[in-house]
Amino acid sequence: MQPEALRQVFGRGDLQLLTDNGRLLTLRFSEKRLTEDSDVAHVDVAGELPPQSEWHH
Repeated sequence: MQPEALRQVFGRGDLQLLTDNGRLLTLRFSEKRLTEDSDVAHVDVAGELPPQSEWHH
């Protein structure tokens, strides 16, 4: 995501992602703010996660 888009998602509790295979995931960006020189953020993912054996590494 672009830094400006990332800044807009901090603190929101209503973000969801529908994957290509139909799984619904809830996203929570746990940082308080995005630093000026950063374009990455930590996100907690919950919901219809696949079994760990199907995770891609």
